[in-house]
Amino acid sequence: MQLQALWKNDSETARLYLRTGANDADEQVRSASSKAPSHPKLRVTTDVKHLEFGLTDKANSVDFILDVIAAKRQIANEDILFLGDEFGPIGSFEGSDFKMFSERAKGAAYISVGKEPNGVPEGVFYYGKGTEGFKEIIDAQLSL
Repeated sequence: MQLQALWKNDSETARLYLRTGANDADEQVRSASSKAPSHPKLRVTTDVKHLEFGLTDKANSVDFILDVIAAKRQIANEDILFLGDEFGPIGSFEGSDFKMFSERAKGAAYISVGKEPNGVPEGVFYYGKGTEGFKEIIDAQLSL
């Protein structure tokens, strides 16, 4: 209830509160997982609204696409397209799709359909339009 009142009266203070809380939680989880010797390294990603903890992240998904799908079908990186909606930074965090942007996938195309309030990293094309933009890009690809 206090957060709702805070959000209504001072949205900048509320955003700062949420970012600080997310930063604290991220640091605590990373610290705790690094001290657990019997557990594999925990991957933490966030879009500031949510924290995601797991044994893999989107970088692992890109590795799978390159190593298993593309390699077996002899698909060059230049023929691969990655779509996302949060490549650019959000507050003090990298965008949740930034981990897909990898040196191993050099030559692949990256397009963001998200709002990207802080812009996209170099090498990512900004298209916008959200889910409608995603649909337009997929439809264009299917018509090739």
